[in-house]
Amino acid sequence: MVALVDSYCGMVLDALDDLGIREKTMVIWTSDHGDQMWEHELFLKFNMHEASVHVPLLIDIPQGSPGARRELVEHIDVFPTICELAGVAPPASVQGKSLALLLSNGPTPEEWQNTVFSQIGDIQMVRTEEWKLNVYDGSPGELYDLKNDPQEFYNRIDDQDCADAVKLLIERLKKWAQ
Repeated sequence: MVALVDSYCGMVLDALDDLGIREKTMVIWTSDHGDQMWEHELFLKFNMHEASVHVPLLIDIPQGSPGARRELVEHIDVFPTICELAGVAPPASVQGKSLALLLSNGPTPEEWQNTVFSQIGDIQMVRTEEWKLNVYDGSPGELYDLKNDPQEFYNRIDDQDCADAVKLLIERLKKWAQ
């Protein structure tokens, strides 16, 4: 599937080159949430494991330089990014933060967000670089130490050593949900 997608992306870029508009066209490629593909013995996307919520995002802008970033971003950030790159102010009601500051190989902007959120029905997720908390119907159900357990095998929700992390993440989730 990756080779197929890569081939289609190449076809789009080749077509822009053939039309002579590549240098005035921004290309944004991303995907919907993943289908888990039997990781954690799960299939489909109605969960908050990384295989479902961590999706690719590629942005190619004229005169941009290639690079890869690891900052936390959300799909909600794509529209404000398009607006900024097109020189148009987004409507005041738009949520999200433009990613334009990340489209260089410079350092992470100091004010960059350090927490992202997701929700599917009554399942909510709050994630930082180090921690991920999954909340089910209002109750914390899973806590993963992504720094030491990036594959999310060890649920630490009942680990008293992690109580401060749970408390901090719940506070961030409540603030986000307001």
